[in-house]
Amino acid sequence: EAAVDGAAKRGVNYQILKNKGLMPRRTKEQRNPRVKRRMRFEKAKKKLGSAVVQARVPASSYGGEATGIKTALSRSTRFK
Repeated sequence: EAAVDGAAKRGVNYQILKNKGLMPRRTKEQRNPRVKRRMRFEKAKKKLGSAVVQARVPASSYGGEATGIKTALSRSTRFK
């Protein structure tokens, strides 16, 4: 008992102190909460873009039909 009291106790290491056990490897983006949320937002924005058509803001004034007017196409209802 005297030998145990005389010797200094060993300090705890990081592994014992944190007691995390086995954890999955995290990417650099996952370790940064701000970047992780930004990436999550970008991912959600892409999902929303495919589900809901977003209104496009015109770049300039009206420049005519982009694909041209199709003369062979008729969408009107003919009166009898």
